[in-house]
Amino acid sequence: MEGLAKELDLDIQIFEDLRERHFLGEDYIISNEEFMSALNKGFDDLDLVLPGGESNTVCQNRSVGVLKNILEEYKGKKIAIGTHGNVMTLMMNYFDSNYGFDFLNQTKKPDIYKIQFKDLEIEEVTRLWKE
Repeated sequence: MEGLAKELDLDIQIFEDLRERHFLGEDYIISNEEFMSALNKGFDDLDLVLPGGESNTVCQNRSVGVLKNILEEYKGKKIAIGTHGNVMTLMMNYFDSNYGFDFLNQTKKPDIYKIQFKDLEIEEVTRLWKE
């Protein structure tokens, strides 16, 4: 996004609350299998917290708060938001519970989605990334 913003002479605003979810404290190590299991369970129980981490609820609340402000400030305009897959999925999940672990698990890294809002509701989601 940075290259495109420079080319179009646009400013980039950084919102710290769109950062990735803090999954686990630095003193804890878990296997990839344990991590994926916890990630899945976190969509069934949004308040699930791993030691030293933050819950999906906390991450969702902070990121959706920013998203709502952006949608209000730029209502009717096209914007681009860069964030992590889990954060994006949690924001989408806030508006539509169909976006959960299965959706997150099928996304690619990187991936690009166009999400159209009408007022504060998701109207349409389109995957733009071409492999």
